[in-house]
Amino acid sequence: MNILIVAYYWPPAGGSGVQRWLYMSNHLADIPGNNLTIYVPDTTDYQVLDPTLSADISPKLKIIKRPIWDPAHFYNKAVGEKNKIGVGMSSVKEKKSLIQKIGLWFRANVFVPDSRVFWVNPSYRFLKKYIEKNKIDVIVTTGPPHSMHLIGLKLKQYFKEKIIWVADFRDPWSEIQYYETLKTTKFAFNKIKKLEKKVLINSDIVTTVTPSWANMFRDISKRKIEIIENGYEDSLFEHIKIINQPKRFNIVHTGVMYATRNPHNLWNSLRIIKNEIPAFVDLAKIQLIGNLDASVINELKNLDLYDITEIYPPMSHKEVIEYQINAALLLLIIDQAKTYISTAKGMITGKIYEYFACQRPILGIGPTDGDAARILGDSEYAKMVDWDDLEGIKNFITNIYQKYINGDKLVVDYHQKELYSRKNLALKFNNILLEYINNKKNNG
Repeated sequence: MNILIVAYYWPPAGGSGVQRWLYMSNHLADIPGNNLTIYVPDTTDYQVLDPTLSADISPKLKIIKRPIWDPAHFYNKAVGEKNKIGVGMSSVKEKKSLIQKIGLWFRANVFVPDSRVFWVNPSYRFLKKYIEKNKIDVIVTTGPPHSMHLIGLKLKQYFKEKIIWVADFRDPWSEIQYYETLKTTKFAFNKIKKLEKKVLINSDIVTTVTPSWANMFRDISKRKIEIIENGYEDSLFEHIKIINQPKRFNIVHTGVMYATRNPHNLWNSLRIIKNEIPAFVDLAKIQLIGNLDASVINELKNLDLYDITEIYPPMSHKEVIEYQINAALLLLIIDQAKTYISTAKGMITGKIYEYFACQRPILGIGPTDGDAARILGDSEYAKMVDWDDLEGIKNFITNIYQKYINGDKLVVDYHQKELYSRKNLALKFNNILLEYINNKKNNG
């Protein structure tokens, strides 16, 4: 199969949005008979950078980079560092400035579905010729940003049955939780919902990352939705043996922590533990790696936890893994959505699979009846506790801390991790494509 992947995030960008299709593409290219082309913007203007990921790009992949015009780039350049709009609508200041509010309004109501929409028509014109010349069989568009799907939609409308179009949703679209933050008008939101439905109905295959989100998209489109989980890259862990107890009681969170992901009762629990157990101050460190909303930092200061907290900027993926392996407790925080409850229940942040590979205890904070809770399980080493369950959070941390004091090495064998290796998930995706092609032939 000749497969074309259309993506916005690609090295030197960092983060889980890059890793899904970077590693999936590598493994798909290893399957005999597959030829992979990756179409991405020619830019380094990403909010998180990880140039080290470039070394993980398989030489079997053909990479095409084309210029992109993104008004968000010019906005951030014009307003300066303190007025930038960050990942997940976060900001370095807890209270947004007037210019940030104006920027967010334009983001929500003018640049629909997102500011990368200006890349759609140039990409369509270029790819139309490329697909014809190179006999592409399958196009995969992956969002967010969901404007990538509009490229796929235009190409599908032009080529019709000559190509197979897969729309891959790493996140929800109209049901994403940050619409609680954006001041989206009814007109703009209706346009978003119409575009979403059009993409879902016109694509040949739709994939997403969790069962709840599959149900959400199924309710919108009344069609079959395939699940391809985010997974972890097993090659990064092949030569790592976790056998020793961590040197310190490090409580580690990796990745972005938005205002909606700020775990208030986690900080309250740690403040209580810090006051009740004097030795905790000497042994414990809260390590937060990645972009933080200002509300997180302010709360840590207000609760007298800042002295045991280490805050690190985004770092390379391989460095992040080192911190995860050396953790005594890994934190998995699900956004607390007021309106989009189904979104929260379906959220399985990509880091959970990597946490399994790191073999350390995991404390999840989020919906106890959600998809993440289901795969995390409920044991003395891994558990999902509700956002509001202060006592449950405190008890879990205290129990892990006590095990650490008693000499427990805190090495956990998560049997479920094998299901989520990216090599296996790439095979699963390839089989979905082959099944679709065979059904098409038989019914054609």
